[in-house]
Amino acid sequence: MIIETNDLKNPKLRFTVKGDVEKVADISAHVVKFVGEPEQDFKSVVKITPKKKYNFKITDVKTDSNNIKLFLNYNDNNKGYELSIKNIKKTEGEYFDAITLKTDSKYMPEIPIRVYGNIFKKIKPLN
Repeated sequence: MIIETNDLKNPKLRFTVKGDVEKVADISAHVVKFVGEPEQDFKSVVKITPKKKYNFKITDVKTDSNNIKLFLNYNDNNKGYELSIKNIKKTEGEYFDAITLKTDSKYMPEIPIRVYGNIFKKIKPLN
């Protein structure tokens, strides 16, 4: 990292930051894709398991999307969450949506999940 200053003797300072990076949670997917026909039933589950050292609770789930429906469940067995994402778009077209999981963690106050949908009708072959 280089920091520029107005000091004539040391106009540029170089810093190195070292340290271990620890995962706060195991997250099975940060991006979910739904591709196919409007008649198909699309659903995906994202698993969020906090590490014991950084245990947190998900306090809210937000999206501005009209294309997806969300369900959040806590799983006692693995001490984690399962976010079910269901496509509800029944017309042709693409969409890019964002989900924000709010937590009570100071290390990871928000968890972003992106959703991409490409809903299209099959092209019938000409005979």
